[in-house]
Amino acid sequence: METKTAPAKRSAKKPEPVKPAAEQKKEVKKDRSTTYNKFKNFEGKQYTGMQIGRSHHWEYDQGDWKETKITPDLWEISYAVTKRRKGHGAPEGSGVPVGTEYHWYILAHQTARKLNANDYSTAMSGLKFKLAHKRAYALFRI
Repeated sequence: METKTAPAKRSAKKPEPVKPAAEQKKEVKKDRSTTYNKFKNFEGKQYTGMQIGRSHHWEYDQGDWKETKITPDLWEISYAVTKRRKGHGAPEGSGVPVGTEYHWYILAHQTARKLNANDYSTAMSGLKFKLAHKRAYALFRI
């Protein structure tokens, strides 16, 4: 005697429609802004902010570089400029509040090549270490 098995029932749940690319991009940006302030771990230390391995690309306005010779091989330098995020802006709602200040220690190699009597090309590469930061609200205390 042959037994027939009943056909498998189909799920009443319809598959979700594919979202337009623009909407998918918005969700990715929204996700980045919500993850910025979440606690993360790196080598046993807890931190917030940009995820390890991500990067920024900045463009610098015309800056003001000053240097004073201290010894034959030692110069004191100062550099001031506004830096601007290159490409797309920061995701909405991400990052620290306006007014937050950072204190960095920079250890870098600078190479300079004299181009003519008045011009040098220069490039720097190195590391920067965050020593401290001042939260924006601390600036507005009475």
